[in-house]
Amino acid sequence: MPSHRPDRPENRTRSLLGPLPRRTAWLTGGTAASVALVLAGLLSPGVSAAQAASPVDHCSSQHHDDDDMQKSTGNRPSGAHDDDCKVGPTGPRGPRGKKGKTGPTGPEGATGPTGPTGPTGPTGPTGATGATGATGASGEGTTGPTGPTGATGATGATGATGAPGTAGPCSDIDTYNPSAATQVNAVLTGGKAYAGIRSNTPTISAFTWYDLTNGGTPPNTFPATACAIAIGAQANLVSIEVLTTTNLIYETTCNPGVVMGNPVLNCTKTWNQINPVTTATLRGKFADKFKEGDLAVRSQEE
Repeated sequence: MPSHRPDRPENRTRSLLGPLPRRTAWLTGGTAASVALVLAGLLSPGVSAAQAASPVDHCSSQHHDDDDMQKSTGNRPSGAHDDDCKVGPTGPRGPRGKKGKTGPTGPEGATGPTGPTGPTGPTGPTGATGATGATGASGEGTTGPTGPTGATGATGATGATGAPGTAGPCSDIDTYNPSAATQVNAVLTGGKAYAGIRSNTPTISAFTWYDLTNGGTPPNTFPATACAIAIGAQANLVSIEVLTTTNLIYETTCNPGVVMGNPVLNCTKTWNQINPVTTATLRGKFADKFKEGDLAVRSQEE
């Protein structure tokens, strides 16, 4: 059985005035509890209002004190069952108090460790082609050395034969020896006719030349188209003949002589046309093969 504790107010001798002293003790305990509740109400206005609206229950306080003592000593206070305060059933839960104000924001926490690198994303689409940049400045390098000469190319094909050119002046020569001691030559060159004579004995001398182109009576009878020349004996005279490109034959003569031991020629320089060459005047087996103009062509080729 728990021992009786006279030091507790509720276990003291009852007063003649009734339960006032005992009530005072409970009031004192209730007041302390109310102060605690008021302080707690500063934080929770709902709880404070509920406590203020309810009267102090000394029985509840005593009940709690007895429970505390029982927990600490393992014994219940004596006379507990004799107390006129009995624990009633638990009352209904009071209304939920108002939500208190949000407290201040706490300090920022430390930065967490860096997470692992995520997988590589897919390749994005190709961007549009950028604008062409400006042309750079031209460089000014030095001229390089001359390269080696290339190989000679192959000979090209022979070109077509050109058209025949204008016939140039004809050249020709002929020789006649009237005796063993004398030589006479006829030369056609540069559009002019010449006759020359020299002595062959006792030594060969230089030719003496005579221009047969102009002079005579009438003058200037030498044909300008003369293209061949020939010389020969005609009785005691020397006959010189030319053939033109139109197949005309002209003749002149010179008289040979000796002056101071040197042979000379005395020429008339007059050119006379003789009958032209025709097929009717030709004789021999080749007459049918000769045509007019053949002599002119042959003389130009020579």
